[in-house]
Amino acid sequence: MRERKTPAKPVEPAAANRHSAVEATGHVDATNDADLGKAGETSVTEVVSPQAATTSGLQLRVPPSALVSGRLFGRTRVQAAGREVCFTRAEGRDLFALLATSKDGVRQDLVIEHLWSGQGEHGSQHLETGVRDINAALRSATGLSTGVRFVIKTGQCRHLASAFFDIDLWRFEQAHLVANTAPEEDTRVQALRQMVAIHEGPLLAERDDLWCLPLRQAAARKATNAVMRLAELEHKTDPDHALDLLTLAVDRIDPYSEVLWCRIMTIHGELGRLLAVRAAFQQFTERLREVDAEPSRQARQIYRGLAG
Repeated sequence: MRERKTPAKPVEPAAANRHSAVEATGHVDATNDADLGKAGETSVTEVVSPQAATTSGLQLRVPPSALVSGRLFGRTRVQAAGREVCFTRAEGRDLFALLATSKDGVRQDLVIEHLWSGQGEHGSQHLETGVRDINAALRSATGLSTGVRFVIKTGQCRHLASAFFDIDLWRFEQAHLVANTAPEEDTRVQALRQMVAIHEGPLLAERDDLWCLPLRQAAARKATNAVMRLAELEHKTDPDHALDLLTLAVDRIDPYSEVLWCRIMTIHGELGRLLAVRAAFQQFTERLREVDAEPSRQARQIYRGLAG
């Protein structure tokens, strides 16, 4: 595939990895607290694609004491007591978005570098303003006393007090760990379904900050891999459901993923649906035109081999 212009939407996430995301943001590894069975749980809506893909019985685990809900996939939302929380200062909104990407926090110097680079001592002032704004807004929303702190400083790191929060990215990373380490297949499959359900849209979709990009790409790559693994399992017994999952992924996770589109074409080809193969390739081509790109030689070869 020839070089394409940087789109507003996330592009193929294979170029980024977990290690680069950690380096880019200064995050501490947040994968230690990964036992999904040690917390309370809440039901979520079934995953449904335009062709009605489902993940029946899906349960997402959240801290039983969580007072604040933070959603980073798609549009960023913060809620407490069933109401949306609005920070009054840009510093508060920016700081919350950054700190919510890591359960274990971000080094203070990198917080300033990412959010208020080149502002000298004013960067520290912006940081403290952001901390005060977050604490004030969440105290008001939860009704907790003025002594409660939602932003904590530990050593050189600033982080959200995790006992108060249910952050979708934290559950996504938790599920990713379980999907790759749990000895039981049923547990791994459940974790994969959680990942797909949680990834409702690009991470921090409304932000174009450079520090967001490696995290967004890494999350999209993990979600894409989860869909591919689930689709392979479904393909054995229900290829149409596998197609539903893959279609969901190109609609909601990565519309430019050649891996996903080629798998969609391949399954249609195995089922003898040549018109569907041609339609999928046309859709893929149109998506790539949005970012001034075109299918690679390998993708074209796969298409020609299927469509004749």
